[in-house]
Amino acid sequence: MITGIGSLPHLDPVDAAFFVLDTTTIPYLPQLPNRHPAERMLPQWGDGLCGCGFVDSELGLQYGVPAGDRSVALVGYDTLLKMLPPDTEAVKTQVTGPVTLAMAMLAVGHPGGEDLFECLISQLRQRVNDHLASIAERLPNTEIILMLDEPALSGLLARSFPIAVDTVRSLLESMVGGLE
Repeated sequence: MITGIGSLPHLDPVDAAFFVLDTTTIPYLPQLPNRHPAERMLPQWGDGLCGCGFVDSELGLQYGVPAGDRSVALVGYDTLLKMLPPDTEAVKTQVTGPVTLAMAMLAVGHPGGEDLFECLISQLRQRVNDHLASIAERLPNTEIILMLDEPALSGLLARSFPIAVDTVRSLLESMVGGLE
């Protein structure tokens, strides 16, 4: 079986959907960051969470900024979902994980601490569960494969990593344990 993950360079969501359908046996919901920066991995899942909002910057988030227009964040995903037949066997989706989002939020000015982790798990888990429910509603007999994208974990053992290993484990366990 062949699938993919994450971002495509397409500007047109229909072209991106056809690309996915033509090149995979398990379609994946694409992110289209060149179409709109809100589809980059950090703002797509972190915009509006824990006091961070969308800004068109390197990380795409800023603490203390209101949420951006969420309707533009999932256009790539939504376009492919509308094109899939109801008898699609499986579909793969990806979301930015809580450790990577926490690191980004700290980098854009969030004061951090336990409040950040509790808020992030609660709000991100709800957002992901809503996302999974929307896929299941559109494709009720389709297996959903969810990937938590956690590129920040590559620095976990570095001395400068700002989140304790036990907290990372707790974040991941809480996230995965609360998904439906």
